[in-house]
Amino acid sequence: MPKKTVILSGSGGWLGKTTIENLRQDYELICLSRNKHFIDQYPGNAIYWDGSEHLQNIVADSIYSNSTLVHTASFPYSLYRSENATLSLAKIIKSEINLFEMLIGKPYPKSIIYVSSSAIHSLENYFSSYSDSTSCKIASKFGIAKFIIEQELIALSRINNLRFSIIRPQSIFSNEEKPSDNKGHLFSDLIYKLLIKKESSISISLARNYLMVMTPEFHYTNVLKKEINDISHANYIELKNKNCIELEQFIHEVVNYGLSHAILSNKPAILYGKSDAQKLEEKVNIPNYCYCDVDPKILIEKYLTKHF
Repeated sequence: MPKKTVILSGSGGWLGKTTIENLRQDYELICLSRNKHFIDQYPGNAIYWDGSEHLQNIVADSIYSNSTLVHTASFPYSLYRSENATLSLAKIIKSEINLFEMLIGKPYPKSIIYVSSSAIHSLENYFSSYSDSTSCKIASKFGIAKFIIEQELIALSRINNLRFSIIRPQSIFSNEEKPSDNKGHLFSDLIYKLLIKKESSISISLARNYLMVMTPEFHYTNVLKKEINDISHANYIELKNKNCIELEQFIHEVVNYGLSHAILSNKPAILYGKSDAQKLEEKVNIPNYCYCDVDPKILIEKYLTKHF
């Protein structure tokens, strides 16, 4: 039996590379990337695509219309966290929509899987009743852009009866992502402040007193395979690690590692901010959950061992 064809956007990114490693044995992959170095190095079928022209001009209709399209490409995540004031929300949304529309068109793929983000939670409230007093307001450009592309895909599927799935990973981070200052995941941001910057105190907001982390290797690609093989007409999948860790406990884990490895000489103080917290289960109201059973402590230890 011939292998199913999967077209993967964002192949040169860390999520794309992990996806390739886990799919290449079972599927015929067509990898799209704007990373020319990746294109030159990849031994399989890799195509340079930066979103400046319709993908249908590059991939034959007979292949495109019989493929599952997995869309992971987006505006570079590091720029979402940029302090550059000129990086407006409108510019980001325009970039995301243009990428989406250049990727998906007639004749439509056999099915579409869009890798979104849990950052879209409660955005319905953000758009309908936003105010400074909204306890669950979302100010994330990343979440807003992802939400809008979800709505684009849903509208397109209703008009053209497309089969699609939306996967919303909860706090996925890369093992390769080094601790950084305001450019990466909260996971690495805090480690940077604790072990590299060695701040004397760390603030915790009560609205953000938990941390759920997972990596693509532990669960993401298993769900992706399932969806490629048996995709529905409208499916929403929430990838979560059901083992969350309190930020205070996380800080203690990192600090104890720092002390035991002579990275730190003193424990930082933990300062508690005041905020109206809304329980996580109240923020998320999606019926289709896929849980990851990996203990965050394992990921913390693995990350610290790799980078320190």
